Amino acid sequence: KAFLTYHQIEFPKTHNIGELLHLAAKADAGLAEELKSAAVLTPYGVEMRYPGDMLTPTESEAEAALAQAQKVVNAITRRVVKDAS
Repeated sequence: KAFLTYHQIEFPKTHNIGELLHLAAKADAGLAEELKSAAVLTPYGVEMRYPGDMLTPTESEAEAALAQAQKVVNAITRRVVKDAS
């Protein structure tokens, strides 16, 4: 969402990473391609933040999700910092 805001691309209220990547492709198609595997993070943006039927990942699932999240942070940071230079 920070990337979309940085590029002044409007987006709906959503936690759907696939949908957000589709919008991000308007500014950088390579980013959407690079991060398409990050769509697996979508449930963590919804189920994990609200009480009730919580998603309980295994340790390996949590580690994989963390690695995906770091990949997203790195890809966005590289692009925003590059653009700001």
